[in-house]
Amino acid sequence: MLDFKYKVIFFVLLILSFVILLSGKAWHDQKSFRDYRASLLFPTYIDKTIPDIDIIDVNGEKISREDLLSGRSILHFWATWCKSCEQELYSISRLKRDGLKVYCISIDESKSDAIEYLKTRGIDIPLYFDVDHKTANRLGSYKFPETYLIKNGRIVLKFEGPRDWDNKTLLDFIMEKL
Repeated sequence: MLDFKYKVIFFVLLILSFVILLSGKAWHDQKSFRDYRASLLFPTYIDKTIPDIDIIDVNGEKISREDLLSGRSILHFWATWCKSCEQELYSISRLKRDGLKVYCISIDESKSDAIEYLKTRGIDIPLYFDVDHKTANRLGSYKFPETYLIKNGRIVLKFEGPRDWDNKTLLDFIMEKL
């Protein structure tokens, strides 16, 4: 009789251990996924037409809303005073995909400061400027860096804060959305 009682207790403890082990693993996996999602993707889903924009390149040529009405584009707002922008600029400079236009837009007051900033760091990107922050204001941008994914003139996603644009999972995700 006593042997049976110990066998039952052993069996119950074995089952409990198994349940605790599995629940701990599931909790860890969910936490890892949440942390991963929040730090990597976590975009704001937007589905609205791009407003009028006021962006110029280093030669003073205007980029207009019409330039974004067809195809896939990324508008990436950054500034020289933004510490997290620097590392992100390195990875976004390597973001080259078929038919994807990337506009790295400085919101700095001084165009020459932005040009010098990129030059001294060896970051090779086509540089654009947001004249008087008009475009950033129209889009509601105020946390830099901010990145907008645009497909056929519609804003699809907005990312606030820096991202690793070299990350394959992130690239696959944005290319799927674009």
